[in-house]
Amino acid sequence: MSGNTVSITGNITRDAEFRATQSGRVVASFGIAHNERRKDQQGQWTDVPSFFSVSAWMTDAQARSFEGRLSKGAKVAIVGGSLRQRSYTDRDGANRSAVEIVVGDPFACLVIEPPRQQRGGYQQQPQQQYQQPQQGYQQQPQQPQQATLYDQDIPF
Repeated sequence: MSGNTVSITGNITRDAEFRATQSGRVVASFGIAHNERRKDQQGQWTDVPSFFSVSAWMTDAQARSFEGRLSKGAKVAIVGGSLRQRSYTDRDGANRSAVEIVVGDPFACLVIEPPRQQRGGYQQQPQQQYQQPQQGYQQQPQQPQQATLYDQDIPF
């Protein structure tokens, strides 16, 4: 067995933020909470939440397919992610470290159930085009294109 792998289910705690890199890849950053049921000192079952940061790397086309689905409250399963630790210095000059779940294959991140407000049916989200930024990360919206449908295009 090589490397480290993570499989986890939980609920998304904040809407995914999509950013494009200089190389043309897109990263979706979001949080996930997983509840573990344990018995407390009185013998009652209680939920103990754990919170994780997730970075899912994908292409522009893959990002468009996940747009609007990685939203707060959605139930999600991540299969085959990996753990990555990073160190940084905070604003006060203190050294900090963080562990995040990194998803290299976004289709290993499956949205099981949409958030409660979207369960009534499918709601199409406007498409976004992620372009390479001039400086840092930025997201550029693109207007959806209207398709023209002709009678010969209908299969019945």
